[in-house]
Amino acid sequence: MLVLSVVNRKGGVGKTTTVFNLSYALYSKGIKTLAIDLDPQASLTTILGFNPDEIESGIDKVILSAISQNDVNFNEIILQTDLGFYLAPSKEELELANVMLTDRFEKEFVLKEKLNDVSGFDIAIIDCQTSISLLTINALAASDYVLIPVELTYLSMQGFDALMNVILEIKRNINPNLKILGILPTKYDARLNTVKRSIKVLESLKKHYNIFPPVKKTVSFDKSIERGKPIFLIDTKSARDACKAYERVADKILEILYDREVRT
Repeated sequence: MLVLSVVNRKGGVGKTTTVFNLSYALYSKGIKTLAIDLDPQASLTTILGFNPDEIESGIDKVILSAISQNDVNFNEIILQTDLGFYLAPSKEELELANVMLTDRFEKEFVLKEKLNDVSGFDIAIIDCQTSISLLTINALAASDYVLIPVELTYLSMQGFDALMNVILEIKRNINPNLKILGILPTKYDARLNTVKRSIKVLESLKKHYNIFPPVKKTVSFDKSIERGKPIFLIDTKSARDACKAYERVADKILEILYDREVRT
C-alpha cells in the first residue's frame, strides 16, 4: 500500500480539501483508497458526513493503544463513505497522542507500525495536523510520499522554506525513503499581484521539485464542502476547471502505482 501525507504548517491552504478530492479522484479511477484523518479537528471526518462525537472508535484509539494493554487493530475503525472510498475517522481525543506518546520508545513510528495491519487498499492518503506535531511526524515517518498544498499568498510562501527544511530533516533522520510527490498551488487567482509573485517563486523551484498546475480559486469549493460532495460532482465551469489540477496529481500517483506493480 502506497502511503501519501498531505502536509502544511499553515491552515487554510486547502489541505483537507485536497485529501477529500484526491481520494475521490483516485477511487473514481479504480484505486482502492483509504483516507486517514490524522487531525484532531476532524474536518475531513465531518465533511464526509460523520459526527466525530458519535464515532465510537477513531484513529485516536488506534494510536493511543500503543501505550495501553488494549491493542486496537486499525481495520476495526475503518468506515466506508457514501462516495465509495474509505475513511479512518478522527476525534478531538486524538490531540492526546501528541502528549501521551512523548515518552514512548520509537514514538515516531507508531502509525507506521499500526498501518502494517491494514490490507486491501492501494493507497492511504493522510490529512495531517496543521503543525509539525508528533502526529505529523508519525505520518511522515509512515509515508512513501508527501504532497504540499501551498496557498499563493505572501504569508504562506514565507513559511514554505521552513516547512521544506522540516520535511528534509525527517527524510535525513527518520524516513530516508520519503519522497516529495510535488507542490500543489491552491486558491489560484491570476488577477492578484501576490499570486503573480508567488508563482514566480514556485517557478524557481521547478529544478528541484515537481510543481503541479494550480487549483483555481472558486466559490464551487464552498458548495462542495457544504454539500459533502467532491468538486468533481459540482456542475459548474469553475468546478470543472478546478478538477483539472487534482486530475494531474491523481495521474502522477497512478504512474507510481503502475510502476510498483510492474516492478513486483
